[in-house]
Amino acid sequence: METPFRHAVASFLCFSSSCVIYFYLLFSDKFLCCSILFSCCAVVCIIHFVINDDSLRQVVACSMLLGCVYAMGLYLCTKGFWRQPSCVGLYLCVLSFFHFSEFFSIALFSSKSLSTDSFLLNHSVEYWIAAISSWFEYVVELYQFPSAKRQPLVTYIGLALVLIGELLRKAAIVNAGDCFTHLVSFRRRPEHQLITNGIYSICRHPSYTGWLLWSVGTQVLLCNPICTVLYAVISWKFLAERIRTEELLLVLFFGTKYTKYRAVVPSGIPFVR
Repeated sequence: METPFRHAVASFLCFSSSCVIYFYLLFSDKFLCCSILFSCCAVVCIIHFVINDDSLRQVVACSMLLGCVYAMGLYLCTKGFWRQPSCVGLYLCVLSFFHFSEFFSIALFSSKSLSTDSFLLNHSVEYWIAAISSWFEYVVELYQFPSAKRQPLVTYIGLALVLIGELLRKAAIVNAGDCFTHLVSFRRRPEHQLITNGIYSICRHPSYTGWLLWSVGTQVLLCNPICTVLYAVISWKFLAERIRTEELLLVLFFGTKYTKYRAVVPSGIPFVR
C-alpha cells in the first residue's frame, strides 16, 4: 500500500461511523434497517475481497462490517451489563475490535507490511473453524444448560484476559515498528533489527503471549469450557512450533546476539524456553 496513513484514517472513519449509525438504528428499534445495512456491508466486503483489487475499497468494506459488528455487541452489552453481562455482546465487541485494531496498528506502526490481509479476517481456514466451533458450543450449552452461561465473574475474568492480551499484542506492534510482521520472515529484510527493549525486555514474543491470552480469554468470556481447553491446547501447540521455527531463523540472522538475549529473557509462552 502506497499510502498507509490514508488507509488508517479511512479504516478508523468507516469503523467508527458505521458503528455509530448501526448503534443508533438498533436503539431506534429499526431492526429491518439494521439487517439491511449489515447484509449490505457483508456482501460488499465479500465482493471486494473476491473480485476487487482496489485496496482502499477493501479497507472501507471491512471496516464498515467490523463497525456494524462492534455496534451490535455494544447494543447487547447495554442490556443490563452490570447485573448480567452479555457474553455475546462482549464477544462481538472484542472480536471486531481485534480485527480492526490489527489493521489500524499495522498501518500506523508497521506500514511496510500493510495489506488488507492485516485485518486477519482471512487468517486461515482453521481460525474460522475454531471460531464457528465456539459459537456452536455456546448455542448448544445455552439451550441445554442456560444457567452455565450466566456467570458474571467468569465473564469478567475472560474480559480481563482479552484486554491484557490485546494490550500486550499492540504494545509489541508499536515497540517493533517495521520489524513486526504477521508472517514468519525466512529472509532478513534490510529494516529487520533485533528488538530487545520495551515490552521485548520482558518476554521475547509478546505478540504471541497476547494472542494466547486473547484467544483463550474469548472462550472464558463466553463460558465455553470445552473450547477454553481446546483453544489453550491448540494455540499453545501452534505457537510453540512457530516459535521454534522463528528462533532458528533469528539465530541465523543475529547469531550470538540473539542467543544471549534468549538466555536471559523468557519466551512469554508457558513451557516454551
